[in-house]
Amino acid sequence: MLPCKTVAEDKVISNNHFFRKGQIIYSKIRPLLRKCVIAPFDGLCSADMYPLKTVADDAYIVKLLLSDMFNKQVADICASRVKMPKINQEELSGILLPLPPLAEQKRIVAKLEQVLPLVDEYGAAQEQLDKLNKELPEALKKSILQQAIQGKLVPQNLKDEPAQKLLERITAARNESAQPKGAKSKKSSPTSRIYCKNGTWYEQIGNSEPKDISEDIPFEIPENWIWCRLNSICDYLHRGKSPSYSDKKILPVMAQKCNQWDRIYTEKCLFADPKTIDRYLPEHFLQLGDVLINSTGGGTVGRTGYVEEYVFSDYDKFVADSHVTVVRSNKNICSKYVYYFLITPLIQIGIEERCSGSTNQIELGTETIKNYLIPLPPLAEQKRIVTKLEQLFKVL
Repeated sequence: MLPCKTVAEDKVISNNHFFRKGQIIYSKIRPLLRKCVIAPFDGLCSADMYPLKTVADDAYIVKLLLSDMFNKQVADICASRVKMPKINQEELSGILLPLPPLAEQKRIVAKLEQVLPLVDEYGAAQEQLDKLNKELPEALKKSILQQAIQGKLVPQNLKDEPAQKLLERITAARNESAQPKGAKSKKSSPTSRIYCKNGTWYEQIGNSEPKDISEDIPFEIPENWIWCRLNSICDYLHRGKSPSYSDKKILPVMAQKCNQWDRIYTEKCLFADPKTIDRYLPEHFLQLGDVLINSTGGGTVGRTGYVEEYVFSDYDKFVADSHVTVVRSNKNICSKYVYYFLITPLIQIGIEERCSGSTNQIELGTETIKNYLIPLPPLAEQKRIVTKLEQLFKVL
């Protein structure tokens, strides 16, 4: 049904605007040039429309007027008319058309009406296929990452030192460094131990009673793996400092805008005021293998980057600002494995729901990150997983 309005008879300016049922109505204004219909009733059209009556098959003429071949000629005629790109009646009448015999016109229309629905169907299918092809690499990447942290990407090797022994060595070394020889005994933070007994997962913090955390364990892991809190395998896990800035390009500050999914963009860094540089302790300066997590703001929070050698190509020192969390693994942990763990769907899906604060200023708390449960393989397997992931991602 055509969209119509009713007008008084004395408002009709010209009889040329009347059309009869069965006439072709063609729009002469761009971008409506591809508007063309057969009138289903008698009526009156605006001055921007042409009622056409031909001796040919009307359905064939409509198909022709909507074709790319015809519209290219119209576009060429109207190309220089920027403000009012319309075609006049004389120009429209002068366009050449291919006109087969009447019987063939009808056969052409019949065939087009038969195949065009299929073209539309195939077009929709192609659009869906293109969408799937575009999304497939990212979907595969997420699936591969999930397989990796479940111990399903590379085979286990029984000769590898179990992850439990690895964690015990890290904990013992940390406790020893916290209690230098000759120093007075100092109370250290209680350690977390997670273990499975009779199919139930428990966590014991210090000497407290073990707590059932089975509901927090998302999947089973190989026997020589363990679950642990992220903080238990990190030497440093803190937010950066809120800086004072300066135009003097001495110490670049890593902000959230620098930390993108594809890489870390050091050229987006601002610079700390030289007068404040002495506020930074050695552990505040970024190191190779650090993982950076954007920790403020919807749509940004959780974005994770990895500090590689290219980061230091222009400056040898960087610090993070207060919206970026720095995760620095223990030297006995493969830091790239920790990075890949932090970008898995296990961590990234629903991350904003685990944040605090208002909608526009949500915060991913440091304690939340410290308490992430991470499935930890033996060190040798961590390295095999990283190697395999990077091989697969190159293919993707």
